[in-house]
Amino acid sequence: MNLGSKSRSLENYPRDIVDRLLEEYPADAIGQVHLWFEDLGSDRLVRCALFLAQGSLQRMEEAISLGKTDYRDLIVAAEYDRDDNQLRDFNQPFPQK
Repeated sequence: MNLGSKSRSLENYPRDIVDRLLEEYPADAIGQVHLWFEDLGSDRLVRCALFLAQGSLQRMEEAISLGKTDYRDLIVAAEYDRDDNQLRDFNQPFPQK
């Protein structure tokens, strides 16, 4: 899943994604994480990566790599438990804190 053009501005992401990004990452990392988001191409996959990374640049890079290899693996890692029960649906926004 790719947007084709890598020109999606951060302000064009849903508010829950932007809020989570700004909350979990330092200002000097925002640009890099945003570039990685562009490789995923969907809000659901971005939410999956944010959930798995939990503020870690290394884990974010790993999640992005997983999503680029096979986006379904990223979804399964973020939304399902070991018994294949869906625990989360990242088609939906993150809950408000």
